[in-house]
Amino acid sequence: MKIMGAERSAEPACSSNARVGQPGSAVHKLLNAGCELECDELKTQLSEQTDFTVVGVLGMQGVGKSTIMSLLAGSSWQSEIAHGAPSTHQQHDGQRMRSGLLHEPTFAPQTTEVALRAAHQTEGIDVHVTAERLILLDTQPMLSASVLLESVRRESALPAEVQSHENLVALQSMRIAMLVLSVCHLVVLVQDSLVDVQWLRLLRTAETLRHRIPDISVLVTAPAAAGGAIASDANSAGSTPTASALAVGSEVASPLEYQPQAAFVLNRMASSAFVEAPRRSLRTLFSKTLAGEALGRPTASGLVADAPQVYLLPTRQASSATSVHRGYQREAERLRDELLALPRRHFAKPLSERDWLRGVVRMWELIRKSQNLSDFNRSNQKLHLYL
Repeated sequence: MKIMGAERSAEPACSSNARVGQPGSAVHKLLNAGCELECDELKTQLSEQTDFTVVGVLGMQGVGKSTIMSLLAGSSWQSEIAHGAPSTHQQHDGQRMRSGLLHEPTFAPQTTEVALRAAHQTEGIDVHVTAERLILLDTQPMLSASVLLESVRRESALPAEVQSHENLVALQSMRIAMLVLSVCHLVVLVQDSLVDVQWLRLLRTAETLRHRIPDISVLVTAPAAAGGAIASDANSAGSTPTASALAVGSEVASPLEYQPQAAFVLNRMASSAFVEAPRRSLRTLFSKTLAGEALGRPTASGLVADAPQVYLLPTRQASSATSVHRGYQREAERLRDELLALPRRHFAKPLSERDWLRGVVRMWELIRKSQNLSDFNRSNQKLHLYL
């Protein structure tokens, strides 16, 4: 359920009545399980057109990220494919239709077997491109014990900048969060509890460490020499932008930063969370969480970022409408429509889809070499504190 009004001065990301994708279509890797770039397959799915929207998702393990992204991709409910009737008791291919489950979801959700093993489903970053030029980024869980276990099992040598596998997972989580926040028009932030302190701390830290990371369009369209100057400035904490960097970004606010539209989704909420008092508290909490970070800082368009949008979803078992919500499926469909109708924050300069992918490659390298993140990591190593 939406509890904050959307800004209407910018261009909508997608018409709410548009066909939003083809379920079961191909998903391509952007980052693999080792957090290494894999762009060859994805590049073949991208075009030179500039009218596209990038939507990413972040959250902890098992909170429903892949399900929400599959809804945005156009996946339908299982109950809708049994003779077109939304009954939870009909059969299809010998299987009982279950309310709240998607038929052939674009992004594979966590199965019961995976959940019982306390394992994670998505590894790295998966990407799906819809016919309407929605580029959807599904990510692995942040600070996941399951990701930590898989990292230990791989028995590969640790990078020089980390001291332990725990340190590696924390660093990878921070890098993925910084990347998604830097290259997406809309970032969906999913949690399944009213307050998750660890998750909010990670999000706030990622936003803080992104300070001076340039707008992706400035990074990808800058000449080699100027691009190097911008990258150097971004990796020099507390520095003043060089003349070449300012020349490239003279059309936008300095520092050359980009802030995406943020939308918090609270999944599996009890009915008591839908009443006014908790909703008001959530507004205040999320606004203060990002206060001074995404909020109040100049964006690439010269505007000040507004408060994030906040939505609530009931549990999947809540199939019927109540006095405070309309049931899981209807609320999820409304969430999908409202997310797609949110205003899109433009990058500083026009980009084609393939330009965007080239920018992602440069952005990932810039984040990997970020001086802010390196200093933060070393400080945590001294304290043996990894979020």
